[in-house]
Amino acid sequence: MSLLLALFAQPMMNRLPDNAQLVPPKQVRALVAAYGDCIVNREGARASTAIVAGLGSSEMLARYPQLLQESCVPGQLGDVVQVKFSEDQYRYAIADALVRRELAAVPPPALEDVAPLGHGGPAAPPTIDGRARPMAGRALDAAVRSYDKQRAANYMWRYGECVVRVDPAAAKALLMTEPGSKEENARFSAMGTAFGTCLAEGKSLEFGKADLRGTVAVNYYRLAHAARTARVAERGS
Repeated sequence: MSLLLALFAQPMMNRLPDNAQLVPPKQVRALVAAYGDCIVNREGARASTAIVAGLGSSEMLARYPQLLQESCVPGQLGDVVQVKFSEDQYRYAIADALVRRELAAVPPPALEDVAPLGHGGPAAPPTIDGRARPMAGRALDAAVRSYDKQRAANYMWRYGECVVRVDPAAAKALLMTEPGSKEENARFSAMGTAFGTCLAEGKSLEFGKADLRGTVAVNYYRLAHAARTARVAERGS
């Protein structure tokens, strides 16, 4: 997956003018972060519930439409910023913002006794449709593409969980940095061991920094909550 966000600063018009400006990648990441902060400030409880539940972006939007608010897209007076979230950007932004707001002053969680997270994903390649009829031709091709896409996403989420478990302190330190900053680059470098340890044999690291940070953010937040729940249950037993 790659981070693709269509962001254009433009004068107030009904269509995109010829001189519309594509926002630079570093500024795109800053805008995404600002969007996440805005949503979490307004809808923190819903945002937390959605991330902890492990919902994908599409399911998050379906269950919690309040988490998509155009007014949270930053822009200067007289400008319009057109935004199109793709894949899991939406989930990344919200999880990252939740970590910064709720967990900045909380020590990294102890995860030794925390059960593996559930990440969903397809159980097996598709062979039949919703009516239990064998698939073939275009229908089968489309189902296989969807399966491959879900499997790749599932691998990314499991990879992120592994990274956080290997070095939760380094994961937190990464999430406390400003996206695109020198400090973020340094924290990524410091996580080289965790990134390498979690790569499956024969796999190469194909995620960009935004995707890596996103899967770390989602998994860090979910694991921190799971660790908290486990402690509460232990005290109550």
